[in-house]
Amino acid sequence: MFVTAFLRPKTGYRSVDVYFSEFEKLAGTGVPVLLFLDKEFLDRSFPPNVRVIPTTLDTSWVPHDVVLPAHRNETKDTVEYFCIQLMKMQ
Repeated sequence: MFVTAFLRPKTGYRSVDVYFSEFEKLAGTGVPVLLFLDKEFLDRSFPPNVRVIPTTLDTSWVPHDVVLPAHRNETKDTVEYFCIQLMKMQ
């Protein structure tokens, strides 16, 4: 089973349509997928091999005084984006 998540950060790196278009390629292979999906997108439909778990982006476990790297992509390297990446490892 492939496990992934789609959570919308406050600042978008790519458009939502780009992300879902790429995900459709994966879902179309027929491999079983467990998708943690932002509740904002529960109106979307997925093939039977995709099991959706509604969720929200929770950044409460990140300290409010976290210091981001000085040299970073200002659009992509945000606290919210880092939280999304770290949630995937849990």
